[in-house]
Amino acid sequence: FSVRWTGQIEAKYSEAYTFTMAGDDRIRLVIDGRTVIDRGFYSPNEISGTITLEAGRRYDIEVSVAEDFGGAGARLWWQSPS
Repeated sequence: FSVRWTGQIEAKYSEAYTFTMAGDDRIRLVIDGRTVIDRGFYSPNEISGTITLEAGRRYDIEVSVAEDFGGAGARLWWQSPS
């Protein structure tokens, strides 16, 4: 099966944000039309990507997860220097 979540995020600070995802099997994160994370193979490890965002601006976000076999799970979190 596969699932896709869409929505918006708003940056609090104008700076680089690191987004981290954990999941199995295939995961993808797109922010404002730019691919930040794209892992097309199974791995239990976390994967990160960085993107610079402008404070107060809303960005479209899309998270996709595809499950091939076994257990399923997905996590997304982000951080910035501030």
